[in-house]
Amino acid sequence: MVTSKHYDTNISETSRHDTASLEHIGTSKRVVIAGGGTGGHIYPAIGIAQALQRLDDTVDIVFVGGAGKLESTLVPKHGFHFLPISVAGFPRRVTLEWFPVIWKAFRGLTQSLQYMTQLKPDIVIGTGGYVSGPVLLAALLRRIPIVIQEQNASVGLTNGILARWAKAVYLAMASARTHNAFRHTKHVEVTGNPIRPAITEFPRSNETYKKFGLSPALKTIFVMGGSQGARAINEAVVATLPHLIKFAGQIQIVHQTGAAEAATIQTEYEKHVRFDSEFLHCVHPIFDTV
Repeated sequence: MVTSKHYDTNISETSRHDTASLEHIGTSKRVVIAGGGTGGHIYPAIGIAQALQRLDDTVDIVFVGGAGKLESTLVPKHGFHFLPISVAGFPRRVTLEWFPVIWKAFRGLTQSLQYMTQLKPDIVIGTGGYVSGPVLLAALLRRIPIVIQEQNASVGLTNGILARWAKAVYLAMASARTHNAFRHTKHVEVTGNPIRPAITEFPRSNETYKKFGLSPALKTIFVMGGSQGARAINEAVVATLPHLIKFAGQIQIVHQTGAAEAATIQTEYEKHVRFDSEFLHCVHPIFDTV
């Protein structure tokens, strides 16, 4: 039997965060990290935070991100303090929907300015996404240095706009260096993307596989379209299912579909009677296993 698992990335909103209780933060070096909306911005931010902790275990790290967004759950799960702001992405076309988004952006900037005043960080690091915009702008207005990390070959809108005021920009890919946004940035360096220790030091014990209902004896195919899934990738994999039947008993598929595609993809898997399909709600623990 060819076994498969696919995952929904819906994550429930965490309990309300205490936005006023910052007394626990010490007097050592203090870093604020902002970035979110998708796993592509959040996980590199967490990787940076963990690397900073390994370099100096006295450093204070605080994340600022969207209230109720993916980062509001993932960041506390990794042991970091999280402060929420009101934020939303701008629609690509100018419509009436811009008005509530502008109001949220103003509120987010106001909240970020308050956090900068309370925290007085030594530096603010942005990993992109509309969430990081108000935080980086607030830092600049408070004359706090900012650093930007860009994960993609094509520079994101927020990073592109704010890069000229950054003390340094760190790129994942050399091709991004030619972007016009970096013409006025003094320090631009290609470093690759931050990688969390959990990715490079994952255990391959039988218990780890058992946790997710996988067999260590089978080859594992991991299908991933980003934290929210990708329809094109999902459809391409579904189209190959009839051909994968010949590998029955040799492979198992972990398919991260995204919430929007989960039910449809599960139905497609179930059309092939030799596939064992199971639905799980949270994809993120599997990242550290497969």
